Amino acid sequence: MSKSPQQNGVVERKNRSILNIARSMLKMKKMPKEFWVEAIDCVIYLSNRCPTKCLNGITPQEAWSRRKPSVSHLKVFESIGYVHVDDQVKTKLDDKSKRMIFMGYDQKSKGYKLYNPNEGKMVISRDVEFNEKGAWDWKVNDGEKYDFLPILDEEEERYKDYQEPIVTPPQTLMNSTSSSSSSSESSSSGIPPSPPKKMRIFNDLYEVTNLIDNDVTLYCYLATCDPIVFEEAINNEKIKIVMNKEIALIEKK
Repeated sequence: MSKSPQQNGVVERKNRSILNIARSMLKMKKMPKEFWVEAIDCVIYLSNRCPTKCLNGITPQEAWSRRKPSVSHLKVFESIGYVHVDDQVKTKLDDKSKRMIFMGYDQKSKGYKLYNPNEGKMVISRDVEFNEKGAWDWKVNDGEKYDFLPILDEEEERYKDYQEPIVTPPQTLMNSTSSSSSSSESSSSGIPPSPPKKMRIFNDLYEVTNLIDNDVTLYCYLATCDPIVFEEAINNEKIKIVMNKEIALIEKK
């Protein structure tokens, strides 16, 4: 009979129980109220697989399908799920999985329903690894967290007063630096500066190598084995051979 809710006591009481369970699930995981549909859908899915007194201790799903349902696939609502990304979609250096939120079970397949907050999409997949103890932090955008090398407070305190040891260079290098400083002073005083020196190569550095307790110690500020200017490069036979090969490859194309 219409407009007589007092005759629908059983239905109204069941709806109230489902709504209370869904509210508790949302509050426990601190989820937004916009996901109330997924929460109620998950509650109905679970209640159909729970034994009830009116069916003599069997589940509604078993009474309907004549088969005892399995509960091995059940997971904690709003837990963290890592969904596998197909090889056709990702590249070689992309992540093999995406971090999403478990939202329930798909009624039309054997997959799980998961929500991706970064993309705002609902995904159905079976290739999922769950972290049932984890929960999504709705206050932080997961796509903006890049804690690659976290530093603990203990490590900061340990290395706060650390100072690198000072190494004195050989006397020849000290003379070269002093001469460069004197040249800068002379330039400031009006005397024309001397022409800049070229970078030293490793052969020159070996001449100023010192032996300390039978250990070889090299003091090197900046060294290079490649020519710096065009005149040095054009006189190098190895560079000529490489250049000729490059020119030959360009001409073939």
